[in-house]
Amino acid sequence: MNTLIKFLFLNIIIACVLSLIMGLYKGKKSKPIVILLITNGISLLGVLFYWLASTNQLVLYPHIIRITAPFLYLLGPLNFLFIRYLLENKKSFKKLDWLHFLPFILHSFELMPFYLGDVSVKIKMAEAIQNNYNVPLIKYDEGLVNSKWHTLFKIISWSVYYIASFKIYINLKKKINTRIVIDYKKLFNLSWFVLLTKLIGFVVIVFAITFIVDNEYFLFAIILGNTIQISNLFLLLFKYPELIYGEHLNLQNNENRENLIRTVMSQSNNIQLLQESMYESNIILNDKYELKYFNKKAKEQIFNIYGKRLVIDEDFRKFLDEKSKVIFINSSKKCLRGGTVRIEERFFFEKENNFNWLQINIKGHFNENGKFLGISIGITCIDIIKKIEILKKNYANNLDEIAWKSSHILRAPIANMMGILNIMSEEEIQISDEEKNELYKNLSEELVKLDQVVKEMVKHARYSIEN
Repeated sequence: MNTLIKFLFLNIIIACVLSLIMGLYKGKKSKPIVILLITNGISLLGVLFYWLASTNQLVLYPHIIRITAPFLYLLGPLNFLFIRYLLENKKSFKKLDWLHFLPFILHSFELMPFYLGDVSVKIKMAEAIQNNYNVPLIKYDEGLVNSKWHTLFKIISWSVYYIASFKIYINLKKKINTRIVIDYKKLFNLSWFVLLTKLIGFVVIVFAITFIVDNEYFLFAIILGNTIQISNLFLLLFKYPELIYGEHLNLQNNENRENLIRTVMSQSNNIQLLQESMYESNIILNDKYELKYFNKKAKEQIFNIYGKRLVIDEDFRKFLDEKSKVIFINSSKKCLRGGTVRIEERFFFEKENNFNWLQINIKGHFNENGKFLGISIGITCIDIIKKIEILKKNYANNLDEIAWKSSHILRAPIANMMGILNIMSEEEIQISDEEKNELYKNLSEELVKLDQVVKEMVKHARYSIEN
């Protein structure tokens, strides 16, 4: 058991170091990450308290007794605010948000007489705690209320806030499809991991408080529960390091997050079809032609064609050349009348250094009341299909041309040769040797003409098909 406790405490020390590195590293941190670091810091304080008790050093630092007590009222609210800020991108506290910290403030004032009281009382409490780790949670009065009631209030507070946090997660998970808003996938993954580990750790700690009497097992359960709760630090550092700082929190910048959520959450049935989109590239514009969403393939294609990188909330028309801009404006006007425009155009791809055919589908979207929401643009490369169509068309044209030449150009030398052969085979006509030689010469010339016509036809047909 001692070996397990030492191993878990080693993880706690590593978590402390990681928290310190993340806290001191330069850069503007996102608000959810700051809240998460504070929450983990409170868990680390609790572990430190019981570690001092287990090593008989609590009597040397008696003033630490009950320091962590008010902070336990913050665990529920901070978990709730972390989930809300991470998923809903709240930029500032609401006026009523400060009420979440009221139990912490009241409990701190309630314990102020104890904090300022006689140290000898604290030393006696430290000795009692070292004999029974559960004493401060169930026996002593904490100001005006007995500690067992505060422990119950803290458990209830945490549970209520956890349910509220989980409700936010579930509601947004239902409304936001991560196949459209791709960068939300990692936020949902992190939220789920935090919610799961916080719940498991909380259950372990409550089980220890309620049922475990032996100090060694109690210490093991407390450290295990807190280790599980702060394991999100390892996920952040090794799986999602880009989430640590606000400037890298999303693929789209934070200023656009609420607009993006609003666009996707207010989508009509037509926009919901985008979830099943078969297009390689997808772009969503609002009613002012401002970019509200684009996937990676769309970003690559636009840059490859126009040499410009798409930026959220910018006017989409500024990324097009003059010809494409005119076509898009005319197409969007048709979309405003409730239509869908399909365009097939050949574009030069700078990166690939060749031309490719693209099929562009532009569609207007409206809500249930007929209000125009925006435009979706779906782009698919149809280069192979188009080349096959052109090949079939050229093949058909060449067949027609061969038929015409067969009946006109090819027919002339054949008719001449048939006429010469008829003369030579006629028994009633006397032909001299000189005349026969002349006829053979003419027959040979007509064969050469026929051969030349056939070669020209084959050459022309091959060229037309290949080009």
